[in-house]
Amino acid sequence: MKKIILFILVCLFQFSLIAQNDSIYVVVNGNIATIHQDRTVRNCGALYEMIITKNGQDITWLQKDTGNAAYCLCHFDLSVTIGPLDPGNYLVGVYSTEIVSSDTIYWGSVSFSIDEPGQGDTVQVIATYQSECYNYVNINESGSENITNNLLQNYPNPFAESTTIQCNTAKGEGAQLIIYDILGQPIRTYQNPNGGRWVIKWDGRNNQGIKVPPGIYFYSLTTQSFSQVRKLQLLR
Repeated sequence: MKKIILFILVCLFQFSLIAQNDSIYVVVNGNIATIHQDRTVRNCGALYEMIITKNGQDITWLQKDTGNAAYCLCHFDLSVTIGPLDPGNYLVGVYSTEIVSSDTIYWGSVSFSIDEPGQGDTVQVIATYQSECYNYVNINESGSENITNNLLQNYPNPFAESTTIQCNTAKGEGAQLIIYDILGQPIRTYQNPNGGRWVIKWDGRNNQGIKVPPGIYFYSLTTQSFSQVRKLQLLR
């Protein structure tokens, strides 16, 4: 038991030291804010419509892909400029959809402050930007990706009813995803013998179909050549 707990804690520490591919930040000019996401890896045929919604001081930036599916990946720099905003502290959640999937992907969040007067609840998209793709990566026609395996953060997080976990692993390389409780006990196991892009929807139940209690859980993706652990929170 102690070895399992130690393994999870060590993995969390190691992966916290690895810099993420993308960088999410905000530049404020008066009551105008420009939200950036740089070096984000996407389908090279992607073309994003930037959709902003605001609820109080919570802002959602949805990048809706309207482009073409293609057998390649590359990096993009994206941004959206919004305003005018009232004084206050704001939290932005960044999400995207892909033309090849109906899933909504959570990329992260960032906060910022506005000091100058705005115009109430009125907020407009002033400008959007999508760079040309760079650091181009080929994918062969069978869908085998020449990119690093990865385990994405679940969305939504925290969650009450269900959450989505997305993984990318090499084609033909079997993968296993295990959800652990805070004590390091495995409670739910998923197998993917073929590898590739993998989407799991967890309903907060264990392998016996019983709802588990609210709290902090960990999920681990393991293949023959790769291992990664992330944390999630279940609410009731």
